[in-house]
Amino acid sequence: MCAEVDRLQRCQPPSWLTVAESIKVYELNCQKVKNATSDFKTYQFDVSDAQNVIWAQQGEAAQELCDQAKQKLNGDDVSSAARLAVDAWGQHIMNGTVCCPLPHAPFCLDTSASPTSFVVFGLFSWVILMFIFAVIARSPQHPHEKEYEETDKAVSLWRA
Repeated sequence: MCAEVDRLQRCQPPSWLTVAESIKVYELNCQKVKNATSDFKTYQFDVSDAQNVIWAQQGEAAQELCDQAKQKLNGDDVSSAARLAVDAWGQHIMNGTVCCPLPHAPFCLDTSASPTSFVVFGLFSWVILMFIFAVIARSPQHPHEKEYEETDKAVSLWRA
């Protein structure tokens, strides 16, 4: 639940955006929605009918949010317009995997863990585990080993 809250907060336009920056966030996201739905209409025959229905519903929902955002923008509520536009692109078109709440680079944020993240974590864990084993292997000799060394010295002196 906490990770979901963090993701949702991270995928909202920051509160420190100026009016011009909020308008830019609105424009960038709704332009992405417009381009994606246009591309979908052009290439929809390339996938199954069921997928076409899903994509059409997502595109309509996203376009509806952009229409609401435009109404908010016309009513001088630019922060709500930006928030609706970010949700239109991030939640409806990108299924919550990417959101674009920033008016400047990097613009978009990846909200899902990639396979590379798990590989890096696994390699890092392996290195830490090897370091721990190396430290244990280099620990001081066991006390009994010193007794054996002393016994070996005594035996060698007695034989000499």
